[in-house]
Amino acid sequence: MDHPRKILILYASAGHGHEKAARALEEIYLESYPDREVKVVDTLALTSFSAGRNYSAVYYFLIKRAPWLWGFFYHVLDVPWVYQVVKVLRRFWNRLIAKPLEAFLIAENPSVVISTHFLSTDVVGRLKSEGRIHSSHLTVVTDYLPHWIWTEECVDAFITALPETKEGLVERGIPGEKIRVMGIPVERKFSEKLSTNQIRLDLGVPQNRFTVLLTSGGEAVGAIGRIAERLLEADLPLQALVVCGWNKKLFNHLNAWAAQGKPIKLFGFVDNMHELMQASDLVIGKGGGLTVTESLSLRRPMIIFRPLPGQEARNAACLQRYQAGFVASSVEEAVRFVREFSQAPWKLAAVQENAVRMVPRFASKEIVDWIENEFRT
Repeated sequence: MDHPRKILILYASAGHGHEKAARALEEIYLESYPDREVKVVDTLALTSFSAGRNYSAVYYFLIKRAPWLWGFFYHVLDVPWVYQVVKVLRRFWNRLIAKPLEAFLIAENPSVVISTHFLSTDVVGRLKSEGRIHSSHLTVVTDYLPHWIWTEECVDAFITALPETKEGLVERGIPGEKIRVMGIPVERKFSEKLSTNQIRLDLGVPQNRFTVLLTSGGEAVGAIGRIAERLLEADLPLQALVVCGWNKKLFNHLNAWAAQGKPIKLFGFVDNMHELMQASDLVIGKGGGLTVTESLSLRRPMIIFRPLPGQEARNAACLQRYQAGFVASSVEEAVRFVREFSQAPWKLAAVQENAVRMVPRFASKEIVDWIENEFRT
């Protein structure tokens, strides 16, 4: 009896984007290739010495409390000679902490391994180079510009968002023939067009008013509250939707404005972000690769507010280069962008067209179909 073709999709729970990309690929496999055995695994859950928990804790501490330090490490480690030195130490550390992951990969013996995070890219690549597994190995780069830490010789193919992403990998020594430009995978619901008027009706917000969505991820970090207040104080003819995540203090603070009858609607942690984006004309939020892709896939321009140094700043630079969105370095600048687009709908339409050039719809389907055609054995 033939065993079903086994697909492993590996992510790391440092930020939400890597898992989102993995789940988007899983969704397509379940829909289009139901005969495949698909497993989605958090690599940090398969590390020793509580390394996974500490990895996430350090990451969140840096981006919240010391973003300048995160940016420093990010840029220093992207210097070629520095990375070549650190790479040796990194591989030693990954070998030390990832023994449970190694054992899992060898026991599973998958046909294909897809990595959406550089930790698994390194571990799987090393196992392949040592001849301990023989799986086809693909890496999906979940940011718009690459970093040395994504590079690994024993990867059969890299999936990237833009030609610029590919160029960056080539500059870092990856052969161009190994790289496919297909976009960053997002769930199907971020690619399917719904009725904006119907969603607004369901949400109980005006259908004919310029609508701004403000979101900063599940932790609701940043100055989203101050931007919302300034928009309301500016007395612009708009509707504000604010996703507060788990931040009850922010929710309660802004709820005082809602109680005064101001045009603001608040949400906690949501699972219908695609609907909130489609109900909006403009999105203000973080510069993570998946957040940007989800917004632009729905043709909603983004204003990235004070992107974190490192990958967010690079994502923001790409957004500006394609003129599919803009960067606001202050609350007043964010308000100015909202005022400008709300008063000039033709400008908003032009930015929406630029989003089409930057982010393809249904990239997840294209990626999975290509993998199935290219790596059949």
